[in-house]
Amino acid sequence: MVAHSQTVGMSRNSIRGYDSKIKLIRDEIQWLSDYPTSSLTAAFVFLHDPISNGIFILPLRKEHIQPNSGPYALRPDHHANRAFLWAENRYYTLINFIQREKASSGRLVDLEETEELLFDQLTRLDGEKAFQWAQQRAHISNHSAVLVNTGDDHHNTQS
Repeated sequence: MVAHSQTVGMSRNSIRGYDSKIKLIRDEIQWLSDYPTSSLTAAFVFLHDPISNGIFILPLRKEHIQPNSGPYALRPDHHANRAFLWAENRYYTLINFIQREKASSGRLVDLEETEELLFDQLTRLDGEKAFQWAQQRAHISNHSAVLVNTGDDHHNTQS
């Protein structure tokens, strides 16, 4: 039920339309979260070399300003990155929409919850990118054992 203070100045039709809009956004978030953003056969192609650029540091929420920026940006012209970048761009578009709505709406709780869902999905995408970054930092030793560069130590994973 909508609190009275939230409905001041909003007609029943606009509240229903608003609720429908929020539901559509949440449905899209669910659909996007199920959408595959990487391939088992094609690795992401980063603008910067993972081996020479250190370990992946997950960005803070306040650092999510624009899609595909920063030291872990993906090459936008590479086919392996397309699905990821499309989903990331869509999340940012939805966040921008939510932020505009927050500035003009009295229904902040619904908007903030939806915005939180979007940031959770960006964090999930960052985790996927971090995983691929780490994989690309792995080295093969003389003994064909995988050595994983954690930034501090090298661990031989050969048993």
